[in-house]
Amino acid sequence: MISNLPLVRNQILILLLVLGFTSCKKTSNYAFTKDIKIEIMLADNEGEDLFNPESYFYYNPNSIKIFHLLHGEMIEIKNQLLDPPQNFYLNYVNGRHRMQLFPNHDKSEQFPITLIQWNSSKMDTVKCDFDRNVNSIICNKVWYNDELVWEANNNNGTRLFEIIISEP
Repeated sequence: MISNLPLVRNQILILLLVLGFTSCKKTSNYAFTKDIKIEIMLADNEGEDLFNPESYFYYNPNSIKIFHLLHGEMIEIKNQLLDPPQNFYLNYVNGRHRMQLFPNHDKSEQFPITLIQWNSSKMDTVKCDFDRNVNSIICNKVWYNDELVWEANNNNGTRLFEIIISEP
């Protein structure tokens, strides 16, 4: 029996090598880059951070709704399988609260539109221009209510702008 030990050990080694090579197949030959996130700061005329929970006119993220405009139809974004489910979240960076928005980037639209419903009476529009190719989608321009607020060529790379709301 001892003389068969090297043969069994070699068979196990071959089996492990075969399993190792067949279990780790590469599914694609390239990496895909998706660089679309927009950062929005929200303030009143006095500079009060309206995403701050201590603000008198606090914009609660649970009350904000995001819609994508697809072929003229408003589609509410609410997918529990997504992280975040409504394509936005709030965080705190450099002393300010910011909305991190992942806008509509549907390839069927030349300039995809995202609608932000802040509350029952206020809705705004975010429109983006994207550079798309096989390996990536990158946001190059952002319009807020039809005003150009960010452009890749004129900024440091962070898609950040501030909205001043005169009547919260």
